[in-house]
Amino acid sequence: MYKLHISLSIYNMNRTEVTNGRKTLELPFQPFDGLMMQWRGWPRGPITELVWDIEEQHFYGSLEESAEVFEDGYNDVGFLVEMAKAEGYEGFQKKMVLGEEGWELADFE
Repeated sequence: MYKLHISLSIYNMNRTEVTNGRKTLELPFQPFDGLMMQWRGWPRGPITELVWDIEEQHFYGSLEESAEVFEDGYNDVGFLVEMAKAEGYEGFQKKMVLGEEGWELADFE
């Protein structure tokens, strides 16, 4: 089994806000850049920035998602965070907001 620590970044539609969560998976195969995953029919991926930690003997990887508009509605950041939490991701207490002075830390509502 291969341990994979995933960092999930969820952006709003115009990428001016982002919040982050994390979770650990055990995979029966070695993860690779570009790996797509699915949970209850909901796709995640591709995994990028895959790194092997020699000392800890596990992988780190990153995922990104963005809010989108669909024909039948809109999946906002709150919806994506709730879906991620249902999958076992933790975190999402704070968000980064791009303001006039640059990126600022704020509480995630």
